[in-house]
Amino acid sequence: ERSDLGIGTLPRSLAQALRPYGDRARALEAALDAGDAALARHLAEQVGKTHQVLTEGPRMGRTEQFTEVHFATDQPEGTILRRQILGTKTCGLLA
Repeated sequence: ERSDLGIGTLPRSLAQALRPYGDRARALEAALDAGDAALARHLAEQVGKTHQVLTEGPRMGRTEQFTEVHFATDQPEGTILRRQILGTKTCGLLA
């Protein structure tokens, strides 16, 4: 079948028309899940290690790999501190 406007073949159903988007959505969801799992592995591997952390705020800094580190107490901003990683949180490390 051709559309009345002459702009291509019409799909037989709405499901057929949306199928490519469904595949993309499933692929995107799988990629996001893989990224979340990789981040969780990376964070877990850091526990117990000591890192140099550049403080960006009183309670937050970043390792040399740019992983966020969160502190329980205020730290001097703009300094490099050597800190042992004590645990993880959803998107970063705890020191």
